[in-house]
Amino acid sequence: MTRAWTAVVLLVLAGCGAGTEPVDCSSTQGWSDDAVSLLTVEEAPLTSLRPKGYGVSARLGVPAVWTAQRVPVPAVVISSGSLRFPVSVESVASDGGFAPFQFQVLLDGEPWPATLVQDGGTVVRPLAAANGIADFEVNIPAPVEAGAHDLVAITAREKPVGVLGLAQAWVFNSTAIVPPGAAVSGRAVARTGNGSQVVTSDGGIVALPNSHVPAGGRFSWVAHLEEDSEEARTTCVGTVRRYRLIATLDCALLPFAGGEFHLDVEAPVGGAIEVPFELDGLPTSAGHSVVILLQLNPGYFQARPDGTTTPWFFPLVGEVGSTWW
Repeated sequence: MTRAWTAVVLLVLAGCGAGTEPVDCSSTQGWSDDAVSLLTVEEAPLTSLRPKGYGVSARLGVPAVWTAQRVPVPAVVISSGSLRFPVSVESVASDGGFAPFQFQVLLDGEPWPATLVQDGGTVVRPLAAANGIADFEVNIPAPVEAGAHDLVAITAREKPVGVLGLAQAWVFNSTAIVPPGAAVSGRAVARTGNGSQVVTSDGGIVALPNSHVPAGGRFSWVAHLEEDSEEARTTCVGTVRRYRLIATLDCALLPFAGGEFHLDVEAPVGGAIEVPFELDGLPTSAGHSVVILLQLNPGYFQARPDGTTTPWFFPLVGEVGSTWW
């Protein structure tokens, strides 16, 4: 049995784990260096995707973590050095042919170098084989400091735009969580019951097929953030949930107006919050796209050392707002 993540399947898995009573709502979830000593790490041979003929999907053969009882530990990667793993991607254009895509990595919310190797050579954009599937290998250098880092891998299809990502905790020589940094302040608002979304300053929804043109090369938008399930809303009440926004321009990572590639917001579990943000330096000519991605719970372990999921389990990084012009 191998552990390979297929990003499109994670839609079924996304949501808070039931946990045990009483619910442990800490960020550490029982992780320690002693707990790591009881686990094994193995390379995960990857089976290529089977063509579906539509959309964008990705499967990552990240190194598998197992308990002594051979229970897989999801959403956690353990290493004492760099990471190397295979990836399989299907990226389909509107006409059914291959659509170029970009594969990118963020570490603790900021771009991190990744070398893509296909057929023995380094590539920027992997190409598909005759069956429409692109198989390649990813090499990621180790973090500078020891600790549990936030690792996100993003696959972004170009024209038509489609972006999906996977978040995991990268335990590098220590289980001490690397502090995720300060969160920006927002305004507490009433819940809508519709989950998170991005809106314009005048309340327009930032979602396809709506089209918005950046005025003077700038978007001034508002993120409305809240849990979209009853379980997520009612588990761990009294603590805070961290929301992380990530932006892409034409499928490439895009910094926010403050210069960072992520925007973190915290809100009480069960509540809702709104925060304005800006993207500037955007092209005003036609033929471009911007996508806002939402990652939940960076800085928390999503699974325990025994392989069970925690209340913070939500490995999918998906679109919360998108537009083209």
